[in-house]
Amino acid sequence: KKKKKKKKKKKKGRLKRDVEVGLKPRLETIVYVELTKYQKAFYRAVCERNVQYLFQKNARVKCLRNIAMDLRKICNHPYMIHGAEEEELDRMKLRPSASDNSSKMGEDNDSCADTRDDGNKSIHLKDEVMQHLVQTSGKFVLLDKLLPKLQKEGHKVLIYSQFTTLLDILEDYVRWKNYGYERIDGHKVGIERQEAIDRFSDAQYNRFIFLLSTGGWGWNQPDRRRHRGDL
Repeated sequence: KKKKKKKKKKKKGRLKRDVEVGLKPRLETIVYVELTKYQKAFYRAVCERNVQYLFQKNARVKCLRNIAMDLRKICNHPYMIHGAEEEELDRMKLRPSASDNSSKMGEDNDSCADTRDDGNKSIHLKDEVMQHLVQTSGKFVLLDKLLPKLQKEGHKVLIYSQFTTLLDILEDYVRWKNYGYERIDGHKVGIERQEAIDRFSDAQYNRFIFLLSTGGWGWNQPDRRRHRGDL
């Protein structure tokens, strides 16, 4: 007689809530954001440029994956596409011309007032560039409205994205807004990561935002006023 094999029961993995009983329940809210006109234009351009692949039944999977990845980037921010930022700033005439910079190098600024004027112009230009950076992406428009409110109420924010290029854009934004922040990505080793986490958790460092490319649920977050956003 054949012996019946006993089926081995699969062991279920432990969840964090099973180990750390004191953790507050997580609340997830999904916010749908409409694409801006700039995003729609770039989105359409990518589709039209690759229309022959989209309508082919035997289209190569690699080509379709590349198209899908470009569309994902555009949904986050069009500047993630190579050359898009330069093209957009040139169209808006927000890039300083090389001739202006070279002429200033050859002149002596005898007046302090002239120096202050040049400084004010550069600050004004930077503000215009950053404001346009925000208005170019629907997600950044939402963040720009949401973050001041969360900061006023004493919350802390974790922003996660698998794209380090998006973290670069976010880093420019939080610096422009003078938000205290930390960043962890694949370039930071274990000690640097722990130091960044410690600074973010310590109130004396006044860190408001944590930019992450490695996920945000990897360490305990007992504070109810701590939020994580996925981009």
